[in-house]
Amino acid sequence: MLSWEYPPHVVGGLGRHVTNLAPALVAEGIEVHVLTPLLRHGEPHEVTPAGVHVHRVPAPHMEDYSFLSFARETNAALERVARELQHQVGEFTLIHAHDWLVADAAIALKHAWRRPLISTIHALERGRQQGYLGGEHSEQINNIEWQLTYEAWRVIACSRFMAAQLHEYFATPTDKLDIVPNGVHVRPSPFLDDAERLAFRRSLAADDEQLVFYVGRMVFEKGVHVLIDAWPRVLERMPRARLVIAGTGGYLEALKQQVWDRGVGDQVTFTGFISDEDRDRLY
Repeated sequence: MLSWEYPPHVVGGLGRHVTNLAPALVAEGIEVHVLTPLLRHGEPHEVTPAGVHVHRVPAPHMEDYSFLSFARETNAALERVARELQHQVGEFTLIHAHDWLVADAAIALKHAWRRPLISTIHALERGRQQGYLGGEHSEQINNIEWQLTYEAWRVIACSRFMAAQLHEYFATPTDKLDIVPNGVHVRPSPFLDDAERLAFRRSLAADDEQLVFYVGRMVFEKGVHVLIDAWPRVLERMPRARLVIAGTGGYLEALKQQVWDRGVGDQVTFTGFISDEDRDRLY
């Protein structure tokens, strides 16, 4: 399994997806090796308590080069370590790539080993750029995304919306697409008792307010602006509804301005970054 993100380097949903997917596969009796760039500390090699083999590959020092060049050189390092690893542990059965950032390595290994490649697409450059490709950098990423979906034997999308985009943008055949929604761990209640739960809720909303919340990165493709646009209509039906928006990102200030432009600033709360523990309490 090839992923740009794996703890302790987790930026968004991709890292969490892989972190939860790998041990679930191990639990099904599959030997899983995750290859990921060493970008934020961590041991070069470890076996997690769940039995996942994690290989963190040192990334090249390329401060004076573009991120795209850095990603491609890092892919070369991932490919090299994967080839060495095969000599140590034996042949791999399947290659699983997550998004364009590991596409070069995944495609090269597919052809070198003659093994099936599957890819999970978590987001697209067109989505990150609000539907447009705004320059050569974006066009190159878009081309890599297309190549990954073309080379993959199967393409996994986490939603029908993403599957539709893949079919529209890249002409990915619908019979090659699989829709596998992200799973949710149902954990025991994070509260010791009802009093603790009520105290936490009161830190966000009054007792007579209906609570709606969003947790995630503040980026265009998450669609938080659509939720804010709809909030005046929600208030027409439910005048005491409160919207809590948790997370950070480059789109945050624009969303805050949008809230006031829509006249709902008093009914919307931005919390900024919240811990995983508070995220679970919200849910």
